[in-house]
Amino acid sequence: MLRAGTLRVGARLGALSLEDLTESAVADPAFKKLLAIEGGDLADFSYETFDPSDTETFPGYNSSIHLRAGSFKFTFMEQPIRDLMIWATKFATMKAVYDAASQAAVQRASEVTRIHYDIVVKTPIIVLPRDGLVSHDRLVLQLGEIVAKNQYLGDANDMATIEAGLSGINVTSEIVVDDKKSSLQMVNNVAITAKIKQAGGKSHRTDSERADTEVSCLFDEQNQTDEQITTEMSDVKMALTAKQYVLLMDVLKALPQALSGEEEDEDESSTPVTPATASAPPTPARNQSSDHMVNLEPELSVVAAQGSNEEAPWNAMDFVFDVGSIALEVYDEQAIEEKDLKDHSIARFALVKSHLGYKKLSDGASEAEFTLNTLAFSSTRSGKSVHRDIIPHTTQNGNQM
Repeated sequence: MLRAGTLRVGARLGALSLEDLTESAVADPAFKKLLAIEGGDLADFSYETFDPSDTETFPGYNSSIHLRAGSFKFTFMEQPIRDLMIWATKFATMKAVYDAASQAAVQRASEVTRIHYDIVVKTPIIVLPRDGLVSHDRLVLQLGEIVAKNQYLGDANDMATIEAGLSGINVTSEIVVDDKKSSLQMVNNVAITAKIKQAGGKSHRTDSERADTEVSCLFDEQNQTDEQITTEMSDVKMALTAKQYVLLMDVLKALPQALSGEEEDEDESSTPVTPATASAPPTPARNQSSDHMVNLEPELSVVAAQGSNEEAPWNAMDFVFDVGSIALEVYDEQAIEEKDLKDHSIARFALVKSHLGYKKLSDGASEAEFTLNTLAFSSTRSGKSVHRDIIPHTTQNGNQM
């Protein structure tokens, strides 16, 4: 729909599939289905632009994106993915067109000052086989529900908020032992929430403690909206058996091989040289003025130098990452099914109340801090043992690190 300088586009995609049609044999026929849709519609998408001169209908932002997507299941097979990557590199000759389009997009992006978006993607599933040609073993990653949305508050500081999160993250191993498939959880029901606050204009600089961008990343099962970090953290519990460890290492080894997308007979000279790919002349080093003094204090401050007419630096970014507890319990090779875990545990590790903070000022100075309340390591082997705590839990109120 086109109306008075505005545009509205709506699209719906009901199904999408990607299959491997080569004659190569696989251990499980399901590995041939590289991409499939779980559930209903794949995507419901809408895009709309607004006219700033129309004060009655202008919502405060120039464009809006709305997306609702169903769950898709992706199977990562090394050879088909490598073939697709190599096929995609054939389009490298179009890089000059891509560079020109990128520059035009950057210029256009400066005109679109504000974009509002509301995106929800349901539970993507990624299947990572150990070796799909000969083995049925696989890792199944359920990324949970992906949510991303922003809002413009319209206050005196021109604040904008962004909320993004993953809820219900699960990692499961499916291993075949003696022709019997065993399924064990490695990571169970983890939620990650990120909250970002951005200030616009220069009015926020009157408060030197307020940053241009404030980021809070939390491992959490709740979705709080308070500016202060008061949300209770959920525990992140992980389990790893000996067989799961071998499976994980094999999968991690196959990933870079498939994503490299290189051909043995590829001729690098066939790729055209464009202004973007040509090497730029070396940039001369800046002359360091003797009047510019570097502040080597252990903590950053936002106070302007005395007798200087320059504007006092302000907090450009404030990043906080908190997690309540990260626990990992490892088991021996006899742990195959859920009932075996209790009698075949080896050790348990735990990181309690980890905190990472990062602050950056407008003049480029930065400060980082990391604290850890407790690092615990205990033996969980069956049988009688007097010394179970290798690194015991702290009994003090302070942090171990």
